[in-house]
Amino acid sequence: MNKSFKPLALAAAVAGLTSGAANAQTAGSYASLGDAAFVPYYSVEDAWVTGVHIINTSNLTQVIKLRLRRAEDSRDIMDFNLILSPDDVWTGTISGDADEMRFITDDNSCTAPELLNNGDGRTYAPIVTLEGAQEGYLEVIGMAAADAAQSISVGALHGANGLPANCNSVRENFFVAAVTSNATTTNIATGVTSTYTETDNVLKVSYFLRDSATGIEFGNDSIMFEDFASIPMMTHQEFGLEAYSIDPANALNGWDFPDVRGGGNNAAPRDSIDVVRDSLAATAVVNDWSYNPATGAATDWVVTFPGQYALVDFYSELAGDPQTAWDYREIPATATFVVFDREEGSAVPGGLNFSPSPAPDSAFLPFEVNVVRWGDNDVLESRFATDVNPADAGITSPFGWARLSVEGRTGLLGNAWCDVAAGPDPAGDCTMTSVSGPVPMVGFAAWERTFSEDLDRNYGRIVEHSFTTS
Repeated sequence: MNKSFKPLALAAAVAGLTSGAANAQTAGSYASLGDAAFVPYYSVEDAWVTGVHIINTSNLTQVIKLRLRRAEDSRDIMDFNLILSPDDVWTGTISGDADEMRFITDDNSCTAPELLNNGDGRTYAPIVTLEGAQEGYLEVIGMAAADAAQSISVGALHGANGLPANCNSVRENFFVAAVTSNATTTNIATGVTSTYTETDNVLKVSYFLRDSATGIEFGNDSIMFEDFASIPMMTHQEFGLEAYSIDPANALNGWDFPDVRGGGNNAAPRDSIDVVRDSLAATAVVNDWSYNPATGAATDWVVTFPGQYALVDFYSELAGDPQTAWDYREIPATATFVVFDREEGSAVPGGLNFSPSPAPDSAFLPFEVNVVRWGDNDVLESRFATDVNPADAGITSPFGWARLSVEGRTGLLGNAWCDVAAGPDPAGDCTMTSVSGPVPMVGFAAWERTFSEDLDRNYGRIVEHSFTTS
């Protein structure tokens, strides 16, 4: 029997950290290990590929949700489950062309559903028809952990040949009938039950971006979150929320979960979104910029607003209501720029112009994932780029730094998150809970230097953003 991959269509999923955990915006540093993670950006634009590494540092088997969300609206374009045995690591690469992309791996670790044979010793998740999915961000969410005595752990454990004992048996735990609670699954072939605990802070996630045309590659640790969930959050992989009208109970425990709000209908509490928003809330981004056509230097900033899909009334959307009836998101956000060179020189006020521009020195950032492109050189070749040219505002230096202040849109009905798993309220909508304060942000600056006469000399790096709340 085959489980299904989540197709391009619907919304749901993210991660966070507790208020006491080390985190970027409030404490100034990310956790190094955690139970969930964001990769702020992936791309298959032009010749770009994106790689992901996920390490299980524990002595327990870990069940992990891996999800791709597209830049424009953070819709779930693909998700599947990784089942990593103790001390296991999984790696994969996202690549594509003008029409479609694949998540390819030569890793042997168990997945649910089974990845397809690529014919060259590698396997891949089914082809995604892009429809704007060339760029986006990734969520990695620890669903649950199982000790060595559990049936799922026995099947996932690698032997001396490097292969898991029985991935087919492992996958039998991800049917609708198999997920008997958030903490138990029953193998539908053998009838043997596996029992789970919370993931704990044992995952390490990293990523890289590589331009195969120029040889540029840079990478970083992902944004790790501690204590995203205090309970196991097992869900099935047969169908998702688009089947709500047919099977509401099981749709609320399907592949759309866990998400930024927590687990599915079997799991409580579902307040992780508050932790995520509080931990990632920021009013401004600070980083370097440089561009110089003469030397091949260029900088793009990635600014991602994760979890905005949770601020959408999913049920009204499915019912075909107009966007004004369900859009509670904080985007398009307004970004105001203050730009400096390296010698304290600043841009002439009102001199920076963007399109679209709500006011001088500002721009709309309309997507969940936005790219700010500095000067005339192009790093990420993004279709979601906003162009900034400091020379237009009187800065003649080819490098400097900038502060990008961000103000989220006040939603048409006020900003609120939609608790899908709570089910529709009597009015037919999901349960909405108001949110306030700064917009949650993640991202980085991608810097490169290219040498057209000798591509072997090309190099690049990622510089993490600094975030402020004042």
